[in-house]
Amino acid sequence: MNIITQNPFRVLGLTGNATERELQKQLAKIKAFERVGKTVSLDYDFNIIGQISRGAEDIQEASNKIEQAHKKLIYSLFWFVKNTQFDEIAFNNLKENDTEKAIEIWNKTLREEITAKNYSSYLNLSTLYIALSTIAEQIDLQKLQAGISLKGNLIHSESLKDFSKLVTGNGISNDPNEISKKFVDEVIELLKPYLNKRSGISANDLISFFSSYPSSIQKYIAAKFTEVPISTIENKIEKTTQKRKNNPRDAEEYGEELYKKTKSDITLLKKLMGSSNVQYQMLANKLANEILQCSIDFFNTLRDEGGEYDPGEAALKVAKYAKAIGTTGQTKSRIKENTEVMQEWVDDKPNRQRQEAIAEDLAFVTNKLQRFQNLSDSIDNSRNLIVSCKPKLNNVKNELGGYDDLYLQISSAVVSNALGMIIEVVNRGQSQLQHDRTKLITLPTTISSAVSVIEKMECFDMVSEVRNRFDTNKRTIKGIKSQLDSITNASRSYSATSSTNKASASNSNSNSSSGNSGAILFVIIVVVAIIIALLSNDNSKSYSDYRTSSNNHSAKPSYSFDKKNTEPVYVAPAISKYKGNKLKNGSSPYNAFFGAGVYNKKHHNWMTFKNGYQTDAIVCLVNYYSGKTIRNEYIQAGTTFKMTNLPNGTYYMKVFSGKDWNPTKVLANGKIKGGFDTNESFYQSKNSSDLLQLNDNGYQYSTGEITLYKVSSGNMQTQSMSETSFFN
Repeated sequence: MNIITQNPFRVLGLTGNATERELQKQLAKIKAFERVGKTVSLDYDFNIIGQISRGAEDIQEASNKIEQAHKKLIYSLFWFVKNTQFDEIAFNNLKENDTEKAIEIWNKTLREEITAKNYSSYLNLSTLYIALSTIAEQIDLQKLQAGISLKGNLIHSESLKDFSKLVTGNGISNDPNEISKKFVDEVIELLKPYLNKRSGISANDLISFFSSYPSSIQKYIAAKFTEVPISTIENKIEKTTQKRKNNPRDAEEYGEELYKKTKSDITLLKKLMGSSNVQYQMLANKLANEILQCSIDFFNTLRDEGGEYDPGEAALKVAKYAKAIGTTGQTKSRIKENTEVMQEWVDDKPNRQRQEAIAEDLAFVTNKLQRFQNLSDSIDNSRNLIVSCKPKLNNVKNELGGYDDLYLQISSAVVSNALGMIIEVVNRGQSQLQHDRTKLITLPTTISSAVSVIEKMECFDMVSEVRNRFDTNKRTIKGIKSQLDSITNASRSYSATSSTNKASASNSNSNSSSGNSGAILFVIIVVVAIIIALLSNDNSKSYSDYRTSSNNHSAKPSYSFDKKNTEPVYVAPAISKYKGNKLKNGSSPYNAFFGAGVYNKKHHNWMTFKNGYQTDAIVCLVNYYSGKTIRNEYIQAGTTFKMTNLPNGTYYMKVFSGKDWNPTKVLANGKIKGGFDTNESFYQSKNSSDLLQLNDNGYQYSTGEITLYKVSSGNMQTQSMSETSFFN
């Protein structure tokens, strides 16, 4: 019901302050017209403010509504009263449909203060403004605001008592705030057809019209508009959560749908309640968290499946929806961390595509290196590794570029392994020559073959450390070949001279043949002795350097194949001069790279780590969403260490284990100083079941114990990772 057009006083053709006698007289008049079947036209119909329904039921209903004094007061607030001569004059103009003249008359009586002489003008003018603002399809906001403001002036003035006495016949005590609340309720009901329409009024506009009212009334009207959207948003969050859990592969759609269907409601609540309102912040954070979780579940599910579809851009889009809501505290940080992770994934897409393009080539080289470890030492096997891997490495280089770290590492690994086998063959050849001089016949051939393969390796790209070792060994082996060639040439020259002498002696005296044969044998023995002496003396320093270089060179190459989880291939390292050296428990050797350890004194979360390895370990605690390493702690083999004051968050571990701490060792292409010389390995625990969820809510905090083992007896599963990934 429109409380103005169908106001009980209008239906009965009376003013709001009509007496009981006037009411009964009017009822009798209306019924008399009904008996003869005629429609009655009454003095206060005021057709300018809209049509009226005046049937028998309407008459009875109107009469009932104004029987009680307090109801009569409310209905009169939305109608007119006749208290002064100005009211009478204005009414006459309204009967003639001259609203402008009526407005002019009442406006002339308005003053800074409401008095007994003009309070009826405030009431009547405000009712007229509100009535006129709603008679067209498009609401007149200016008239509506004026009407609401004038009505508030009356309600919250001393003249409210005068108005109450005029209408009810007595000066009953009325609470202005309660009257205002009832007025608000009726205004909202009146304006329902216009709310949130393109040509109507927004809830925020309506609330602003009550800005002159006490703050309690503004909060009251705001609550009227917040109850429904809050309930709607919470209901949609609950439904989305269930759908996401049932089908995470489509969570991206659910998150986007949740954002779009709640956008208008959360925007309205922000305007009504204010962004600093605690209730609003809690709801906004809850909504954003669910949208973000849709993004995360979708991203993780499709990424882990490893299919052709890349979830990065779609997941990032939904995560940005969560960010757009405007959140606070941990929710804001969580959105930022996850958005950055997804952005990195999206930015890295070209690199992943390149790696996918070379996946078969990497798999071929990896397989070759693995099988190579079980082959017997021979120059031919080294040659086969070099020749077969070269075209595959060229493909990798063409895709990634000659300066790409992965390409350089895998290319260096091929060179390292092939060179290592050549070293073993040459070492064995010289060792055998020391005990069996007949090996002199085959050694030059072996060395020549070794040089041939080494020359093929020269065109391979290598990291600087491998290149230096390769060049050193290349010079040494080529030096051996050069000396062997010189000795062989000298031997051939001497043998040719000996043969000439023998022939000459035979021509001059055939009986001397036995003596000449003895001389030839002597010459051959001398040549062999010279060769052995040269190899064991002249080359001793160079060859010794070469052997040392081979041992250094045999240290594990640093490369990884994340796609295949391939174990690195390496030859046993040399004995470290830092053998037995280690750091103290709790040392943080990589603060310069990862940053100083992050502590939160307000959070009591702690984790105890038991190092069950036979090697020392550097345990890094990494934020799962941001990838930031918040702690790097050295834990000696067989000992326990407790990390305390851990900030709230979701974490995984990565571990660098080994022996013989070398403070001068350079890792990660010069980015890192300090590392293990022996048995170095890199691991991580990134499975979802192994994530560490830490939360201190002021009442409870998280604790736990992690036992580090490379075998199944540990309480956390690990997987190997590369040095490059560890220091990423």
